[in-house]
Amino acid sequence: MTRVGAVVEHFSRLLGEGSRVDVVGGVELWKWVRPEFVSFSTVGLCDSPVTAVFPQELVCSVKAGQEGAADYLLRLSLQMVLDGSRGFVAGDLVANGGQVLLTGTLIEGVLLSAHPFMPDHFNVIAAEPGGQPVEILTLVPVTGGEVALANSESVDSLMDVLEKKNPDLADIERACSTQDPLSVEELRAAVAAAVAADYDLGWRRVEITANILGQWEESVVVGFDAAGDAYTLPESRGVVRALALMRPAMATPEVGAWFTATVVVDRLQDLFTIDFEYDADPVWVDRPYDVNFIDDEVSFPRPYSQIPRWHPVRENFTEQEWATTLANQ
Repeated sequence: MTRVGAVVEHFSRLLGEGSRVDVVGGVELWKWVRPEFVSFSTVGLCDSPVTAVFPQELVCSVKAGQEGAADYLLRLSLQMVLDGSRGFVAGDLVANGGQVLLTGTLIEGVLLSAHPFMPDHFNVIAAEPGGQPVEILTLVPVTGGEVALANSESVDSLMDVLEKKNPDLADIERACSTQDPLSVEELRAAVAAAVAADYDLGWRRVEITANILGQWEESVVVGFDAAGDAYTLPESRGVVRALALMRPAMATPEVGAWFTATVVVDRLQDLFTIDFEYDADPVWVDRPYDVNFIDDEVSFPRPYSQIPRWHPVRENFTEQEWATTLANQ
């Protein structure tokens, strides 16, 4: 198998279904799709005349719906490599001079590192006999505050903060990990503001049902006009983003984290409510895997007796087995 063939096989096995989308400077760009995230990668950079410690490929992984950002960041980084004929090394930080890289976000740079949510063996493709291994470097989008921390202290300091705060690094719309998180009340206000911004006054009533579980986010929006007729409306990313930040902020050891939030805005009644469902099995269009539910319960544990009977934890673990699992985390 050629080295490029080994790269395609490696990515196909770990990043999901792939397709070639472009060629830049003789290097192929591929898109890979998993249920949890979407990735763009180079294929063939390892065979380019580039100075590097090891032959390398680049990857950028983001949440579904943010593919354009990954494509853009990959192309930008690849062009830097090709223009300079020099590859990256782990720990490199590419910043945009204090300017936002992705409009509408806080992202001002990328950190080159091991993939933040793939197993360690993803980061290296073993060498063929007589050859060299291929290093996989992941472009992790970082905010302006995170760039500032790395510049004022060190990249290691930034890595320590990211490990401690554990932000969703696949989400280009995330908050900055070096700043204090917004309170639940501030996030509630952000939901109201997003509804006001995204749905004009012609909609008498807006109902948003959002299912959130880690990186899995789905929402259904229904608007009612003055006659009371219902229409399906586009998703509000501002609403979903605020709710996704609200979920861990509201989690408690007694009840864990909620699965579904229902937002209702009724302009005639001057009504704004958010209700949260901690127990009912959400109705998903693209349902998370059992392991995603289990991992989420590890992150936001509740007493075994409070875990709903439909939940994969109850289906796969006895109470003692689950207690042992939590103790080993």
